[in-house]
Amino acid sequence: MLSVERLLDVPMKGTYEMANDNTIFLKVGGGSQANKVAGSVVKNIEEGKKVVLKAIGAGAVNQMIKSITIARSMIASTGRDMHFTSGFSTEIIEGEEKTCLLIFVFTS
Repeated sequence: MLSVERLLDVPMKGTYEMANDNTIFLKVGGGSQANKVAGSVVKNIEEGKKVVLKAIGAGAVNQMIKSITIARSMIASTGRDMHFTSGFSTEIIEGEEKTCLLIFVFTS
């Protein structure tokens, strides 16, 4: 199985905000507004950053998928396309191990 670190070719930090100067991790929650997350994805891609979305729980995953769909339509208006791959990670929250869904965003 390909590890997250190998896929991104950078070490991950525990906060999942910035792994390095070129990769940003966006946490998506069940209450996140999909259009705002999408705008953040597009902004960071336009700045040349690698973007990874992270969600824990059904509501968060739902918002994450909506966000990536909206972001793709926003990028399409510039003549580019967006695709992604997914993976899993684990995180300890309040002493419990939780499984996170990660989406790695790419453009062409």
